[in-house]
Amino acid sequence: MSDRRQFDLTLSILIVLFLVVMLWSMIGLNRTIALFEGWSAINLIVSDDPAVPAPEQWATRPLHWAIYVFAYELDTSSMFGFNLTLIVLNALRGLLTLAVLRQLFPDSKFIPLAVTVLFIVYPIGNGYFNFRALPIQLALNLGLVAVWCLLLYWKEPRRWLWVVILSAQIVSLLTYELLYAVFGLVPVLMWWLERRVFFDRRFVRVSALWYSLYALASARLLYLLARGTGGYVSGRVDERLSDKSIPSLIVDITAQLYADHIRFWWIAAKFLDESVRVTGTALLVALFVVAASWYLLQRDEQRLSWTSLGVLVAGGIVFMFVAYLHNLPIAERASGFRVFFSATLGAAFVIAVILYGIRQRAPFGLAIALVGIFATTFIGTADTMLQNHYYAELSMERQRVLAKIIETVPHPDPDTTLLVIDEGLLFKGSEQPNPRSSHLNEALEFIYGYRVDVHMCALVPRNETCTFSEDSIQFESRVGEQSFEIAYDNVILFQTTETENVVFLEEIPERYIDADVPYNPEALIDRDAPYPANAKTFFTCFPLESCDNFPSLDFRQKYREYR
Repeated sequence: MSDRRQFDLTLSILIVLFLVVMLWSMIGLNRTIALFEGWSAINLIVSDDPAVPAPEQWATRPLHWAIYVFAYELDTSSMFGFNLTLIVLNALRGLLTLAVLRQLFPDSKFIPLAVTVLFIVYPIGNGYFNFRALPIQLALNLGLVAVWCLLLYWKEPRRWLWVVILSAQIVSLLTYELLYAVFGLVPVLMWWLERRVFFDRRFVRVSALWYSLYALASARLLYLLARGTGGYVSGRVDERLSDKSIPSLIVDITAQLYADHIRFWWIAAKFLDESVRVTGTALLVALFVVAASWYLLQRDEQRLSWTSLGVLVAGGIVFMFVAYLHNLPIAERASGFRVFFSATLGAAFVIAVILYGIRQRAPFGLAIALVGIFATTFIGTADTMLQNHYYAELSMERQRVLAKIIETVPHPDPDTTLLVIDEGLLFKGSEQPNPRSSHLNEALEFIYGYRVDVHMCALVPRNETCTFSEDSIQFESRVGEQSFEIAYDNVILFQTTETENVVFLEEIPERYIDADVPYNPEALIDRDAPYPANAKTFFTCFPLESCDNFPSLDFRQKYREYR
């Protein structure tokens, strides 16, 4: 590799790493505590509780928890390992995308960098910074490893590459069903490298090898779903496909693509003024990307005809379309961060190719392309940083509830029920992220070291609702269709308020129940018990009073309204 080409590669790598670092510049390594599967994963690793999900519940994803085990073992005393793993996976997502695109466009310096940057900060959906996305990120990264090695093999056959390809492919497919659909498109990349239509023996042999484990994994998935033995995933597959014709499905996906990939750019632009620090950081990132793009475009040797440009744009759209297919059987997940991890790669590719076509074909093309990459990088980076901040605030709100419970009841009796009345409606059960009672149970089970019965509910109809009567508290949950009574003499009540506080209720307010009920929480609390050790390491700050500055809810609520 020549010195100039080596410098181009080094510059692109540094830009990608700089971008990833900037995305965490406001949050840091250890601020975000576990949400959703984070607590589930820790319990699965450390608990012998028979209530922990059995392996058959993850039949379609037998390697789903592997990345959580890795993250936890990095640091078993805090969330440092989880945060570091998430950062590394995001960096690898960028570097592997860059590597794949440099194989596909060896003469282009701009397209690989532009696609990679936009893929990392594409302003769509949510969940990129949630620990529940760790298996999705791992599956995507391993898929990119498999594709990269396939392209290397196509250019220079080396048998050991197939060990990497098949290993990465099968682990990806058994970790998360993110790439089942798009893996089927991969052999087309070999056609692009050859720039000709061919079905010679080598192409057929290489394609057959690529499809071998992919076909077996796909057949296994379909078999488990057909039998209803796919555990978690089988439980969420509905009858949606049986009621839809192929034309109507195409219309549905097209409408979803438009809604997701047009609307969210507008939403992201509306939040550019929400934080001076975010806007300033995004501006800095965009300027670095533009400077690198200007340099790389000056040296770019790629020449694409109108036909090639059209084929590439159409290919990116097809990739986006196919990326949505694997979520079709699950109505609740037809759109969302699960599909965006793959679909946004196609969207970023389309934008980059269009900008490159403008650079080649339009008057003042260089200036227009640079303005385009600046605007998209600026908006995308700001939105992605805000999303990271959003999850940090949400984590701190969850931490506030957990910390108040632990401060008040440092060692609860396992037979005692802890009930959080979400009067401030901080956690609306119909929205993502949805902190249902099960997640509080998982968190406190790990912190206390044993299972505690804890529930969160609202006084108005939500996913989980509480109704006070003279005899007991009626808890009803639309999640799992649960309904049971909680005795007053065996419950400790907490309350969230509109002013962001979490309050221990020494007495039951009259607006809950205007009657004399046997509620005496002090009889259930051992004030001399020590705090659990895990609370001091897995929380950002503990005790609660040591937290000097909880973030304002104003931003999070505004952001969630649009998301």
